[in-house]
Amino acid sequence: MKTHPYAPLLSAVMLAEKELDRHLHPPVEKLEKEIALVNRFGLHMRPAAMFARTASGFHSDICVAKDENEVDGKSVMSLISLAAAQGAKLRIRIEGRDANQAMRELERLIQSRFEED
Repeated sequence: MKTHPYAPLLSAVMLAEKELDRHLHPPVEKLEKEIALVNRFGLHMRPAAMFARTASGFHSDICVAKDENEVDGKSVMSLISLAAAQGAKLRIRIEGRDANQAMRELERLIQSRFEED
């Protein structure tokens, strides 16, 4: 059997397309973590604004839940509506291509006590 003269070229093009697709559409990461608020006054206006500003710097979808209430982690007012005091446990769920980096930054922010204490 004779192979088509363009077979090696077609094979190379298909391989290049597959590699380009993998690069342009990396797998979506999904992370969830429970973190306790350690700062003295909980998630009031300033910490909520810091959290939302940090979260907004990422492409991933970020949700924050306390008890049964889940809100958009990029919205200051939604975060304040959680009424999360010191010691409250927040469940942070992040989905997107930069989820790992987003989780690290948000966890660092919470553990730094929002630079209050």
